[in-house]
Amino acid sequence: MSALSFRENLLQPFVEAGDCVFAVDMDQRVVFWNKTAERVTGYGAQEMRGRPCYLSVHAVGKDRAASCKKDCLAILRARSRCSPSAVDLHLATGREGLLWLSCSYALVPEPDGGGLLLHICHDVSSQVEAVQAVSEFVQHFTGVEADSTKAAGNHADAAIACDPALTSRELQILQLLGEGQGTKDIAAQLVLEQGTVRNHVKHLLAKLSVHSRMQAAALARKGFPF
Repeated sequence: MSALSFRENLLQPFVEAGDCVFAVDMDQRVVFWNKTAERVTGYGAQEMRGRPCYLSVHAVGKDRAASCKKDCLAILRARSRCSPSAVDLHLATGREGLLWLSCSYALVPEPDGGGLLLHICHDVSSQVEAVQAVSEFVQHFTGVEADSTKAAGNHADAAIACDPALTSRELQILQLLGEGQGTKDIAAQLVLEQGTVRNHVKHLLAKLSVHSRMQAAALARKGFPF
């Protein structure tokens, strides 16, 4: 299979994804830009393809170290064949102002020895803004600044604490999500009702502290221990 065919087959499931998904090569040049990325950033796929990502994507992490720039932390880890950790990024967009995005990464080695770094970004602006509002309220009435980062993670931590281990069925479904299969295909393969599959997906997303199927699929592709 040629490198081009490999990329097309790999990235096809992400074209219509509800999350903002784009991919760069190891030189940080954009090779894929889905329709949600077009809508969120205001940049079209045609103008972005082949362009260095850091010239158009203007985002800053909470700790500033995760900022989008040439030779960013994510691409340096990818070049070392290590999957970058997920980060929250404050993104300046062309159409929707400033957004908070939870960005997960998936490193995909290519047959020719190269590699792609998938960025799968879920809009968490409403959650972050709610936490910030609570923090400001607490600070106003008590004079104590709330730890918004810790507060933002409390819901996910609580979900993990309830039942941290994925069941064997959830592991099966996670693996199939990583292969790009949808609810209907998974239900047919595992002989389950589609509603049952959706419930399993809901539970595994909570346990993994991710916001979408795309992010769960990215974890599966990173080599989640099945």
